[in-house]
Amino acid sequence: MALTGKTPLPKAPNTLICPASLISQVILMRNSRSANHRSIDSIPQTRFDRAHFAAFGDFALNFEIVYYVLEPTYNTYMDIQQRINMALYRKFEQEKIDFAYPTQMLYIADTA
Repeated sequence: MALTGKTPLPKAPNTLICPASLISQVILMRNSRSANHRSIDSIPQTRFDRAHFAAFGDFALNFEIVYYVLEPTYNTYMDIQQRINMALYRKFEQEKIDFAYPTQMLYIADTA
């Protein structure tokens, strides 16, 4: 997932970065017990294992969030995956974390 904060990079006005404090929030979300966000641990039939900021991608900050679904049916797995994704999305929205979309600028030289 690519996350952005509101800090523009010099000489690239459309490029945004994500502060370290927001990255930490993603990693720690599983411990949240607020009314607006339930932790992965609180989802029935689910056991949280780990969450890490895994790598810098070309256009993203890559996170690895590992959990086990304790019931072996695909529908249960997908229901749980959707719940986790929606909880993450709501948390990003609440914290005003935007998603970055890869862009390219093409400069055409005037050869005339």
